[in-house]
Amino acid sequence: MRGYIENTVLDDWIAIAENFKSSIDKMLNEVHAAKMELMLLQNEIIDRLDAGQYIRDDQRIIISAPEIIIGNVNRQGILQEGGKIIIRGSETLLHGVGDEGTVKVAAPIIEQKAVDPGIDGEEEVVGNVSKIISTARNIAIDSQDPVSVEDRGAVFADTDCGNGITFHSNSDILVDSTKRNKTKKEEIEKRQKAVDERISDCETQSDNTLKQMKDTMESIKKKMTENKILSKTKDLSRANFAAIDMLSAAYEDDMTTYGTLLSNYSMMISKLAELKRQKACLKEELNTVVSDEDFKKDSTNTSIKLLSEQILVRSMDGENKVRTNKEAGIKLQGNDISVLSTDEKDALTPEKSAGRVTIRSRNIALSTDDFVDPKYEEGVLKSAKRPTVGNITIKTKDLDVNAVDLDVEDSKVKESSLTKDSCVNIRAEKVKIKTIDEKGKSIGKFSVNSQKISLKSTDIKDYKTELEVDDQNNIKHPEKMSSDKVAADSEMLLLAESIKIGRKKKEFISKKIRIGADESIAVFSNKKLNAYIGEDGAFDSGLSVSDKKVNLASSSETTISGEKVKVEGETTFNSKVTGTDIECKNLTASSAIKAPNISDGQVISGAAGSKTKITAEEVEDSSL
Repeated sequence: MRGYIENTVLDDWIAIAENFKSSIDKMLNEVHAAKMELMLLQNEIIDRLDAGQYIRDDQRIIISAPEIIIGNVNRQGILQEGGKIIIRGSETLLHGVGDEGTVKVAAPIIEQKAVDPGIDGEEEVVGNVSKIISTARNIAIDSQDPVSVEDRGAVFADTDCGNGITFHSNSDILVDSTKRNKTKKEEIEKRQKAVDERISDCETQSDNTLKQMKDTMESIKKKMTENKILSKTKDLSRANFAAIDMLSAAYEDDMTTYGTLLSNYSMMISKLAELKRQKACLKEELNTVVSDEDFKKDSTNTSIKLLSEQILVRSMDGENKVRTNKEAGIKLQGNDISVLSTDEKDALTPEKSAGRVTIRSRNIALSTDDFVDPKYEEGVLKSAKRPTVGNITIKTKDLDVNAVDLDVEDSKVKESSLTKDSCVNIRAEKVKIKTIDEKGKSIGKFSVNSQKISLKSTDIKDYKTELEVDDQNNIKHPEKMSSDKVAADSEMLLLAESIKIGRKKKEFISKKIRIGADESIAVFSNKKLNAYIGEDGAFDSGLSVSDKKVNLASSSETTISGEKVKVEGETTFNSKVTGTDIECKNLTASSAIKAPNISDGQVISGAAGSKTKITAEEVEDSSL
């Protein structure tokens, strides 16, 4: 029998195999050492079997032909059933040479991993240098849903690969740079369970294979013993030679079987070693999972950066048309969203026209309302609480809100008209407008200029709480509201050092001022109160209250009426007094008293002149 082997050598082979299995729970370098020892054993067995072809050159092996096919193929190069091609090397190069040099890879599943597969290809060790580099003038990555052809598929890439990198998909593109916590823990535990199941299967298969190896080894030892007995006999008959040949053939079969079993065993133990290494890595990874509160509080340190001189984000279809259906749109969602037009030092650009943020749309909504306990049915919001919280802060030197239509003529922008039915609504529990400096002093100016100005505190007639909501859950508030009645306990305060109502200059004068109240009107002044009627700086009538003196003047007629009218205090009449019935306790006259029923007496006379014209200055000086 060729390749006589001592029994002790055969026992060493089993010991080496068992030693490899016992090393898989140790450090990676010890696993590699045991694996190398087992591979040397495999090489020894293969050498003894002298099976298959092995071509080895210490310099270079070149395979050259116009067309080279490597695989489990027939003479026509057609793939026969099954087949595996493994290329291993510390540096593997694949070149497509020339201007039209091409490298094509086609398979139902293509997987790339930047890992160290180990000398037997069963490991997946990730190192610090692990990376995948793709460099080209143009790179196109295209994902297409297949066109169905008899339950199979065909894809036709329609990416127009221009300069740079093109990502295209007719379904979804996901760029994900995130760290998970709760779902990560669930995924790790799920993978741990799967790894444990694979470890159990590998241990069972390896134990069965090791048993088969030991049984085959016993068969080899038995045949070697029988061979020694037959070889020592002096019987030179054909039967003896035939028995030796049959025994030798059976020995070769057992050695081949043992070699196959050893190869399978080595592969199983390599997988088992890798699975146990992955299990240890998963355990370490599981230890990195923090509590939900810590995960929410601490930064994940992940980011996505887009750097370019010009960045365009458009909601368009493949024919470069903007989509307007309700599903189309661009959504930014996050806790802190910043839109900046600044330089690399976070400063505004010095040129007035350089820095600009433009939002232009038919509808723009800014909202700080919250969604509490939302409930959806088939993607439609059915119920929720929407309290308005948060703040909107606008800080600027000049705030301009315009609803003006524009025209462009000869490249010049001109105002066309005030936008029809335009309206600015401000609604809140409190509305405050301040022009206060850093010392708390009121400065500046607040101006309202309109054809009609209304300041009122009224309840709204037939107000409806049910509001219209669009597809993006934006609320449309009613634009027109009618007053019902004055709000209960309402109050309006005008407070300033100087208040002017209805007249500022001669050119700016109101035609009508009406003050009405159901109960009372009170006007207070510590020094002076003036009210007058007239035009062109000359006033026919007026009322002046100053220094506890009241002056009432009229150029034509003054009427004081009532069911009872009382005039208290000393009263002086500087002109004619006419009355129907006059009753007095004492009457003193400095001149004659005349009456139809008085036959003789003095006529009462005196200065009867009165002033019929007064000026605004006289009213303001309380000189009525």
